[in-house]
Amino acid sequence: MMTKDSNIVIAANNDETLTTPLHRPAQYFFVVVSFLFLIISVVGFVPSYQAMHNGTRKFPIHLIWAYRGKQKENEATLYARVTVNGKRAEISLSKKIDVTEWDEEACTMKGKSPESLDVNEFIDLVKGELRQRYYELRATGQEITAEAIKNKYLGIQEDQKSLLEVFRYHNDEMKGLIGKGIVIA
Repeated sequence: MMTKDSNIVIAANNDETLTTPLHRPAQYFFVVVSFLFLIISVVGFVPSYQAMHNGTRKFPIHLIWAYRGKQKENEATLYARVTVNGKRAEISLSKKIDVTEWDEEACTMKGKSPESLDVNEFIDLVKGELRQRYYELRATGQEITAEAIKNKYLGIQEDQKSLLEVFRYHNDEMKGLIGKGIVIA
């Protein structure tokens, strides 16, 4: 409670009241900020981190690696891995590389040869495109999953229906129910 002489009255545990003068601006600032945090925590004014980021807590991690599989001895195919909230999606980049030039730790090609520079530029482009797909999903309010980023990168779209198609589907379903408890109005 504020009084005319700029004191704050604090109630103690044994029903005594203590008064604290607010002579310093820093003290006043601390009291106001503490009060605001108390109100925010009680009311829940600030949206949670999860709500602000559309359900994702971590930015997708892009990992590029060379998969040797059933390739020739010194050849491997590049893959990208997108991870969102612990769920992974892997994408074949359909790019073959020489494994003797591959740096496992840096996930890039070694050296300054034209082939190495080309592959490293390709890797940077892929990472940028994956990041761009993440931001597109986030901007449109769609659910952000590793699979959704992968599908967006590959150009795979979910089967979306137009409003007319939805109405046709509904009407066809209702025609099947006429006489079974549904009456035409």
